[in-house]
Amino acid sequence: VAELVRVLVAMSADLRVLTTSRAPLELSSESVYLLPELGLETAVELFGQRARAARRGVDLPAGAVEEVCRHLDGLPLAVELAAARVRVMSVAEIARRLDDRFALLRGGLRDAPERHHTLRAVVDWSWNLLAPSGQGAMRALSIFPGGFTADAAQRVFGDDLTADVLEDLVGQSLLKVVETPSGTRFRMLETVREFSAAQREATGETDRVTGALLVWARDFGRTRYHTLFDTDPFPAAAVVRAEQDNLTLALRLALARDDAATVAATSAALAALWTVETNYPRLVTLAAQTEPTLSHFRPPPDLTGAVRAAATLYALNSFMIQGPRAMRSVVILRRLPPDRPARSSARWPCSSRPRWRSTPGTDPGCVRCATASTRWWRRWPAASQRTSGRAAATWTAR
Repeated sequence: VAELVRVLVAMSADLRVLTTSRAPLELSSESVYLLPELGLETAVELFGQRARAARRGVDLPAGAVEEVCRHLDGLPLAVELAAARVRVMSVAEIARRLDDRFALLRGGLRDAPERHHTLRAVVDWSWNLLAPSGQGAMRALSIFPGGFTADAAQRVFGDDLTADVLEDLVGQSLLKVVETPSGTRFRMLETVREFSAAQREATGETDRVTGALLVWARDFGRTRYHTLFDTDPFPAAAVVRAEQDNLTLALRLALARDDAATVAATSAALAALWTVETNYPRLVTLAAQTEPTLSHFRPPPDLTGAVRAAATLYALNSFMIQGPRAMRSVVILRRLPPDRPARSSARWPCSSRPRWRSTPGTDPGCVRCATASTRWWRRWPAASQRTSGRAAATWTAR
């Protein structure tokens, strides 16, 4: 097709050719317009049309139909195959069975191409057109539930992942490029990700890819958590927030593998993010999940600050919500060695000197600040009474 279009366009300056294709023709005169997935409203309308054609008078609860369409990535074929299932299922039953979408979404129209008879056949057809390097990249990158940057992709897949491989996957419509406040990211449709993950399991690569993900998450958390304590934490928070789903998965896998180093690094990054966002319920859950592991961890020097930051944030959050009580996070802080040289001439070796005599410093990575913060919160009721009858104590770092 590309060669035919090239010849025709070269023969006439006034000729315009409109083509629809899975991938660009890659001609110099070509202008590419990427068709987006169906919006939720359009998908719901298409589902209703196909469902009523399959069974007249079918009950289509609006909430259930929206739930089904929301899980189908806006793919028209997936919506049509799901709607055809109303012949034998209710919409609620379809929604419950979408966890195994490839088994559910099959049985297309007889006059449709064979590869459109099932959702698996559609994805499998595109998969078989990929080079081995592209298939390997898709298997590895499907480990990311929240999308990924080019750097993260290379850390997980390896040095064989070049810009050409990513560009080819984008050109084949298997990866989407998304511009975010934290930079350019790539993401897979959930349908494609589920298929690629199944291929990864079949080839026995899951352990290797999981290990690579944990190494990336550990390095990311270790180098990023302290940026959320800068004077302007919001740009750093946007970067960490973009990786929140990936870090949460890495934390869950690290807990299952008893990988305390990764637990420490990811906990520090997530605790700092949720503190900035004042997402205290998630912080409480995070503490409950990770404190048992951190309390038995003896971190190396490069992770001592991460453990101290996480434990300090856990302790402060618990004191504010539940009041003074025995806490495992305090035990973690007491067991940690200093991660920077002590200076006897200064009470606060960090730059966060308190403005009020009754309040502590605020650098979670500083051993003196962390210790003083814990001691201060223990006597918080008395301290709050001394601050001119204030209902709560507040401090600001210089």
